[in-house]
Amino acid sequence: MPGQGEADVYLPPFRAAVLAFFLGTAFIVGGPDRISGPSYATLRQFGGEIIWGIGFLMVAVILLAASRFSARVLFHAYMAAATGYALFALAVLDAARQLETGGLTGIVVYTWVAWIHILAAAANSRGRLAFALLALHNRVAALLHFPDRRDSDAAARRT
Repeated sequence: MPGQGEADVYLPPFRAAVLAFFLGTAFIVGGPDRISGPSYATLRQFGGEIIWGIGFLMVAVILLAASRFSARVLFHAYMAAATGYALFALAVLDAARQLETGGLTGIVVYTWVAWIHILAAAANSRGRLAFALLALHNRVAALLHFPDRRDSDAAARRT
């Protein structure tokens, strides 16, 4: 990656686009019946399934197109995706705040997905903010000290 730092999580543009594509498609194909639950109350107020579906489909196209250009364009594409997922998490959070039956798991998942996209954007940037985000992420990971078992698991599979 062309950026200053490196995160332990890497999200290639194609995978990010696939995720956004299937989420957008799920919104559109699912229709209003699939987002009638209490956790989607805010989403219905701010455009409904068609607007959110088209938004995520546009993010998928932008990510695929941006991967063909410079790291700067890819940075903005990842940040657009992160913004979409963060807005989705905030919408679910708002619904959970207003309704007792609003689900909470979507908040965690979409916040994490937004963070992964922010890290991918930072890894494609040369800016100071991106460098600071990667440094923060790496320090928190070092403090929590989650062991990386990928090498030991791969060695175990070969034997």
